Order: sequence, then structure tokens, then C-alpha cells
Amino acid sequence: ALPTSPMASLDINQYVCTVYGGATWGAQGRAFDGDDEIVGPTSISLGSSPFSVGVWFKTTQSAGNPEIICTMEQGAASPNKDKGFSMYLAGATGKVNLFMGDAVTFPSIASNGAVNDGNWHHAVGVRLASTGAGQVVMYVDTILQTATANPSGISISTTAAITLGNRPPTDTSDSFLTGTIGEAILYTRALTANEVMRNYLATKWRYA
Repeated sequence: ALPTSPMASLDINQYVCTVYGGATWGAQGRAFDGDDEIVGPTSISLGSSPFSVGVWFKTTQSAGNPEIICTMEQGAASPNKDKGFSMYLAGATGKVNLFMGDAVTFPSIASNGAVNDGNWHHAVGVRLASTGAGQVVMYVDTILQTATANPSGISISTTAAITLGNRPPTDTSDSFLTGTIGEAILYTRALTANEVMRNYLATKWRYA
């Protein structure tokens, strides 16, 4: 479902997104007040290939399972239910989670500890290969997390939009974030630990 007051916006690379609900722009990113979302490109198809998704965020939210960056719908009547990926905050534990699915199989991992402390954090989820134990990993602030998963050869394909701060607008349910989201990026390949570190160091100055 969409909040009101849509507004077109361009990022620094001139990609168009749509801002709903007035997610306000600041020096470090967009502030989300629990009723905002930013909708980007639609029809993402990553297949069973490696990919990486990374995002800077900060929040103190401790309830619900708010989305940080998401292509997965979860409403019962949603057209892309349980297809795509979701990086979200588990409010009960404060951990950031990476969840992916093809409507049948759902590999997921969680960070070692809570990240809802009001400080900036950099989370990167990586699918290293199509299948195999330990082939889904996560880094938080450049630290490789303990949890891993087997992607089980699932193919990630959805017509839902890449969305920040909530589930895609075609979803029949919402999971809004209260917090701030900075730079978010999606790669159609697996980043190495050195590349994760390089991206972190190159952008950390914005979030000091």
C-alpha cells in the first residue's frame, strides 16, 4: 500500500525513484517516519546468479519487522508473494536479516548482534553461488557475520519494485521503517570481503 504525496526524485546517477509520504532528504540520507517509502525500478531478475545488496541505515525501532531494502511482497493476495529478497530489521532482537525466496524455499541469515542502537551501520548481504552450504553471507560494518545459508539454487525473479523503508507498493501489507537510510546499492555479482571494506571506507565519512 502506498502512503500519500508522491514525489519524483533523482539520485546522483540520475536514476528516477518515487518518494511517498514525505521521506525527507538530509545530509546523510532520507529520514523515514514510519509511514514513508521510496520506490525504485521494477521487474528485478537476478535468477540463481550471485548478487550483493548493501545499505547504510540507522534506527532505534524495536517493534515489528520493518523493511530497509526490499523486493519481496508478503501480503496474502500480493502478486509476487514470497519472491525476491528482503533486508529487514527484526524488531524483537534488533538484528538485521537477509531473507530471500522463490515462493517455495526461503534461505535467510541474521546479524550476530543488534543494530537498532541509533548509530549508523553498513549491512551487506552476498549470495556467493547458486547453491551450496555457506553461500549466503552477511557483513555488518565490514565484519563477516557468523550465520550463513544455502541458497538452494532458488531463482530470484519478481515484477515488484525495489523499495526502501517498506515493502513494495504492490504488496497488500506494510512494514514501515522508522529511521534513516543512506546509500543503498545492488550488484549483480558477489562482492569480495575486500570490496565490502573498500565500499565501507569510501562512504563512511558521510555517516560519522
